[in-house]
Amino acid sequence: MAAALLAITFVVVLLFVRPFWRKLVIFVVLFAGVLIWWLTLSPTNDSDWQPDVAQEAWADIQGDEVTLHNVRNCDYRTETDYTPHWETRTVRISQITGIDLAIDYWGSPWIAHPIASFQFADAPPLCFSIETRKKLGQTYSTIGGLLPAVRTHLHRGR
Repeated sequence: MAAALLAITFVVVLLFVRPFWRKLVIFVVLFAGVLIWWLTLSPTNDSDWQPDVAQEAWADIQGDEVTLHNVRNCDYRTETDYTPHWETRTVRISQITGIDLAIDYWGSPWIAHPIASFQFADAPPLCFSIETRKKLGQTYSTIGGLLPAVRTHLHRGR
C-alpha cells in the first residue's frame, strides 16, 4: 500500500510540479525518506519461520576440519509438501575435489539465486546459497526478498 502511494506521488510530481528544480527537490526528499527508512530495517531471527528455513546454520572450524550444524536436508514431494530434516556434517577443506557455481534466474535477468556446491573426496556434496527466509504463511516477494532480511542457508548437495 505504501509503495503504491509513493509511486502515485512520484507520478503526480512528475506530471504537475513546475519548475524542474522544484520537481527535483521533491524527488530527492522522497528518495531520501525511503532510503532512511530502508537503512533502519534490520534482520531478525526471532520469528515463526516456515519449517524449511526454521533453523539457522552455523559452523565450528578446527584447522582443516569444519563441522556444519543445521544443514538443511528436506525430502521434497512438491514445493509446499516436504519433510524438513536438519543434519550436522563434518568436512575437511583439504578434501575438496571440486566447486560448482550454479545461477538460477527467474522472472528477470537482473535477479538470480546463486548456489555454490562443494564436492569432497570423503563426504557427500554440500551446497550453499543465500535466500529469503519466509515466516509461516508468508508468500515470496521479489522486492521484499531484496530487503536486509535475507539469510544464509546450507543445503545437502544433490
